[in-house]
Parts: sequence; C-alpha cells; structure tokens
Amino acid sequence: MDKVLSLNVVLLSLDVIGRLTIGVLAGGVFFVVISICLKKWNEKKENYWKSFFQDFCRDIGIAFAVAGLVTVVYGNVLDFQRFSDAVGLMIGESVPQSVWDKTKTQVFQRDVLRGNYEATWQIVPERSMPPDQVILKVRIKYTIYGLKSQPFEYSIQQELENMHLFNTAKKLPRFDRVTIVGAKVYEGIELEQLVKNGLLTLPLINLNEWKKTEPEYELQTNKGTDIIFERSEIINLPGAYSTVLSGLTKNIRLQIETADDIQFELKEWFVSNGKGFEKTGNYFIYNGVALPGQSISVQFWRKSDTKQEKR
Repeated sequence: MDKVLSLNVVLLSLDVIGRLTIGVLAGGVFFVVISICLKKWNEKKENYWKSFFQDFCRDIGIAFAVAGLVTVVYGNVLDFQRFSDAVGLMIGESVPQSVWDKTKTQVFQRDVLRGNYEATWQIVPERSMPPDQVILKVRIKYTIYGLKSQPFEYSIQQELENMHLFNTAKKLPRFDRVTIVGAKVYEGIELEQLVKNGLLTLPLINLNEWKKTEPEYELQTNKGTDIIFERSEIINLPGAYSTVLSGLTKNIRLQIETADDIQFELKEWFVSNGKGFEKTGNYFIYNGVALPGQSISVQFWRKSDTKQEKR
C-alpha cells in the first residue's frame, strides 16, 4: 500500500512539474509584454525608475521563457528516465541493486520497438526425416521503430531457435530468406555469410526518430522499417517449439498451420491487463506489449500419440 501511495505521489509530482512549466512559459510571455508596454509608455518622457522597471520585466520575462523552453525540450527526453528512477526508488528496498540495474537495461533503456509482429509456423512433413521429426517453416514479419529522439543506425540480430536439432544433409536448421521491405533481399550465399553459429547479424539500417503521441496512434504516427525473416527448423513429434522475444514487441499475431493428423496447443507465458492470446479465426492475437525475454511456446503431437507421450 505504501509503494502504491508513493507511486501516486511521484506521478502527481510529475504532473505538477508539467503544469509549472506551462506557468513559467506564460509568466515569461507576460513579463515580456509588460516590458514592451513600458517601453512605449516611456518613449516620450525618460524616467529612471520606469526605465529600470522596464529592463527588469524584460530580463525576467526572457529568463522565464528560456527556462520553460529548456524544460520542454529536455523534459521530453528525460520523462522516461525520471519514471524509471521513480520506480527504482520505490522498489529499491525489496529488490537488490544488481537486479534493478538489469531490469532498467532490459525495459527502460531500449533503442527499438517491434510492432505488428506477425508469425506463421507451418509444419511440413518430410519423408527423408526420422519418423519422430518434421520440418517447421517459420515466417516472421514485423516493423522495427527507433525509440531515440533523432535518426540513428541499428544492427538487427536474430537467432535460430532449435540449434540442438540439426540435419547436415538438408542443412537444417537454416535461414532461407531475409527481406528488408523496399530495400534488400538476402538469400543464398550472401545470407549464409551473415550467419555465425545460428546467429544472423544484418548490416546497419537507418531508423527514424521516435515521435511521441497517444499510445493507440504511435505505430501509425511513426515510420518504421518492415522486415521479413523466413527460416526452416526441426521439431520433434511429440514435442514443443518456443521462440524467445529478444526485444520490446507490441501487437503479436500468430498463425499455426499443420497437417490433419497433427494437433497443437499454445502455451501462454505472459498476459496484459489480465488477457493473454485470444483466438480469432485461424490466428492467436495478443494486443499488448511483450517484454524482452518473454516467449511463445506451442506443443505439437500426432493424434495417434497418447496423452502421456504428448507430455
């Protein structure tokens, strides 16, 4: 209860600071206007005290205006940092500093946001594979947005998930194609040269600055870069496939395609406002923000498998 009260006090204080900034700006304009009026009044007859009061109002007005403008400009950059510091202040007594430092790095100090994450997992039976294995075709498309206040270059990385299951004859698992929509397609030898030990590292791309707006409009207001990853991996039947989200990800849409004799079950590991993935037609949809390190997991099994084998 005390921490909830503390958070409310901090948020209220930030709101008061915002109102005070507007007041300082308004005060600056007021004093500058008074200074102009005094100058007009004092043009015909020079008076020491009137001239002094005019200069005083002018200087105070300029000082207030500059202070307000500086607060607005730097406040936009520092708002998130202030909030993270406020949270750190409240939870510091119950969370070790080393844990909080790691949390700040993972949550508050992020350079990019992935939005409209669309994934399709398609099971493709292959006769040359062992009877308890199938190929899983993974297609991921999302828009990556820069969260900095100015444009910058960023290197995108992505890993293959099931590196412990491999088939050297078919070069599995592997990346099949990577597309930076409207700019570049990587495949074949060129793509292979970008992968080391299952980790794909793309050349630097340019990201636009982040423009603050209402949460429901931020993905429409800001301009991001669309990227498509296509890869082939191996999964066991019965077995499970999991993908770990390496960055902040907003709005997830997952489609799973299987043969008639294969069943699956989605395992939820995170929720937003009490809601996890919702089934809509052939899609599982999560309209929230997933944090770095959270994962999506699906269990697969054949209809002929027993419940015990599935587990």
